[in-house]
Amino acid sequence: MSEQKKVWIYSRISEPDKNELLSYQIDLLTEYAHENNYAIVGLTRAFDSEKNLESIFMQYLINSIVSEFMDCILVYSTTRLLVDSEKFEEFELICRMHNVSIITIK
Repeated sequence: MSEQKKVWIYSRISEPDKNELLSYQIDLLTEYAHENNYAIVGLTRAFDSEKNLESIFMQYLINSIVSEFMDCILVYSTTRLLVDSEKFEEFELICRMHNVSIITIK
């Protein structure tokens, strides 16, 4: 039997008054993780409109990637990580360097 993949769930909304959208993302991602037999090792609930690599939420995620704490990041869509394509490419490179894949469900 193969070992479970370790997955980090990352959810983000830009407006704190849209908490139901954050819960919706987390519910969908958690269900997906369970259906695919992933071990959830972390969860980010980000209220952040910055959408950049310097935000506290992204820095924590990057530190966890570099520490090789996970195999995959599970996210609703790539725009929940970063909207700017150049910033996303930079983030993707960090992930590849540490053998972390990004899984989107949208």
